[in-house]
Amino acid sequence: MKGRLEAFADGVFAIAITLLVFEIKIPPSDGPLLPGLVAQWAFFAAYVASFLQIGVYWMSHHIASTYLQRVDGRLLFVNLLFLLTIAFIPFPTELLADRLSSGVDMNIAMALYGLWMLLTAATAAAVLVVILHDDLMDNAAYMREAPAALTRRYWLGGAVYAIAVIVALVAPLVALVFYLVGPIYYGIEAARWRPGQRTAREAA
Repeated sequence: MKGRLEAFADGVFAIAITLLVFEIKIPPSDGPLLPGLVAQWAFFAAYVASFLQIGVYWMSHHIASTYLQRVDGRLLFVNLLFLLTIAFIPFPTELLADRLSSGVDMNIAMALYGLWMLLTAATAAAVLVVILHDDLMDNAAYMREAPAALTRRYWLGGAVYAIAVIVALVAPLVALVFYLVGPIYYGIEAARWRPGQRTAREAA
């Protein structure tokens, strides 16, 4: 059962992350190349932001699954809700890129993007809550080996997105920085993970 859960999740992550690139178009062959690429800066920025978001969620999901010992019905249901939010990310990404490019209602598009990421963070946290509450994980090994920031990502990620939504309404490009820098930080922390080893804090 655990293997099927991971395989299905990996498939959803892979499809969602692949769909992101479809909105980036090749510039017309009868025009200058560089200006044509620069004109799509909003689509590149939105692509990178969402790729990083999905990528970090995949890393976090993979690490949590490593310590998963069994699966129950509640986990299957909550995990499905989480994957629903992941699979939908290409839509707010396209909306964000389109409005960034046109400049029309850019702040609203940026705020809606942040709201969806906030919902995604909430469902990701719900997955971890169910795993821990239903005693489905080797809790001692997870808390010993997983980077502290990776665990905090589930709880603090929502706060970061909530702040970004508010910022987006008055300074949308600043909110975009939130969406780009946040997952980079958590991705670096997740990259430090080594199964079977203590965290750097414990080793100190």
